[in-house]
Amino acid sequence: MTDEKRKQKLVENITKNYRQVEKSVVSQLYMKHDLHGTSIGSAREDIWAQLFDMIVPKKFVIEHSVFIIDSKGIVSHEVDLAILDKTYTPYIFRYGRLKFIPIEAVAVVVECKSQSLNKDAINDWYEILEGLKTADDSVTRIADRIAIDARL
Repeated sequence: MTDEKRKQKLVENITKNYRQVEKSVVSQLYMKHDLHGTSIGSAREDIWAQLFDMIVPKKFVIEHSVFIIDSKGIVSHEVDLAILDKTYTPYIFRYGRLKFIPIEAVAVVVECKSQSLNKDAINDWYEILEGLKTADDSVTRIADRIAIDARL
């Protein structure tokens, strides 16, 4: 087998593996249950977190049930999952399951819904998150420099 065919076979195998993972995740998410709503909701958050853990670079962490706060003290509703860079931006407050993180650290937010979707509630959740802003004079440490004024 040529080197080119080996590379092609490797890519095919990786693709097959991701398809198997996808089928497994979908199957778990659609699991029928008679459990309490918050219990199954937490289980589904764990399923998503495990998937993200497989693909998100390790410099990021995946946190459950966080509140995001901006420089003006505006706080989001609870966020089911947040992917954040805690290497360069510390938690504002963390005690057990209670976590407040600054907007500057957030890369991704995820709201996990099991079956029912309330469009108005999702829009409200989104609008509050969209309204969180960094300060005009904020300073954020990133991997290769210090960024001053996030608008630039």
